[in-house]
Amino acid sequence: MKPERKIKYWGTKGNAINAVFHEEDGSFSFQTLNAAPVPVVERLAERFPDCTFTFRWADESGGNCGEIRYEYGHESYAFYPDDGTVGQEELYQQCWGQPMYMEGANTSCKN
Repeated sequence: MKPERKIKYWGTKGNAINAVFHEEDGSFSFQTLNAAPVPVVERLAERFPDCTFTFRWADESGGNCGEIRYEYGHESYAFYPDDGTVGQEELYQQCWGQPMYMEGANTSCKN
């Protein structure tokens, strides 16, 4: 499938990578290129209306992140935190398992 079609139908031009099913809570995690695959999760929610889906994402920089909950096949909650907020930092940490800003990583170098 061409990247343009993948973006149209999946919301991202690449396939899911590093997919993991977490048996302890029934969740799964994966990575995609460039964007969150919102259309895919929307279709899953529509196809399985008896299930509740909570979809969280954060890109590597934390600039593109959010959380959407689907119940009864429809979006019931959405959260898109502003840059530099505690909500953004917490969502990033949930997705990546590490703080958004690590000591020394976000400071400029002096030569």
